Amino acid sequence: MNVCDTGRFTGVSMGAVEVADVLGCLHDGSLETVTFGEDGWRLVISIDYLAQPLGRPGECVVICHSGPDIEWRPWDGEGCPVQRLVDLPLHGAEVMRAQLCSEGAVALLVMLDGGSGGELVLEADSVSVRWADGTVLSASDVLMASETYWSGFEAKRSNESRGED
Repeated sequence: MNVCDTGRFTGVSMGAVEVADVLGCLHDGSLETVTFGEDGWRLVISIDYLAQPLGRPGECVVICHSGPDIEWRPWDGEGCPVQRLVDLPLHGAEVMRAQLCSEGAVALLVMLDGGSGGELVLEADSVSVRWADGTVLSASDVLMASETYWSGFEAKRSNESRGED
């Protein structure tokens, strides 16, 4: 099954701000694979702290991009160890955050082993977020799971700083 088949999932779209908010929730996610096929790009991200509260522990999130291309902008230019998108997972790519970078485009900031990194620039109207089985992952579910995790994280850290368990 091709989880990014845009013909199978119609009417699922998000604006650029919503795409940036959702992709920003993938902070600390590990980029497992990057592939390109006839339906576009697939970025598979392992992020269990979001998958667990949504009842899918161990499952990866798939960012599908049906647009013409994803632009890789390495911060170190040619000094970056990665010049091809498909090679990002080989260098420990980890999602740091997402931000609007121009009208209709979102940059996913990625760190690599050794402190290098760059931005993956995606056209927001070409993005959908799904589970590996193709089920659409709604923006509200992603935002809720992220808020739940980070609220618990902050509470635990606050308790630890006060010497409580």
